[in-house]
Amino acid sequence: DFERALDAALLEYADRLSNRYPLSVCPVLSYVLAKEREVDNIRAIARGREAGLGPDEIEQELVIL
Repeated sequence: DFERALDAALLEYADRLSNRYPLSVCPVLSYVLAKEREVDNIRAIARGREAGLGPDEIEQELVIL
């Protein structure tokens, strides 16, 4: 739970920085971090379905903003 909360906070912070400094490297970093989380979420969904977990159990493993 703590790790997911930390990931969500990092994504929010990167998003705020990318909006504040649009001509810096921040938007690129924000995009890369968001894509990494998206891939992690897709993997968690695939593993959960393969293991026969229910939708509620799978959703607990996702990092959602």
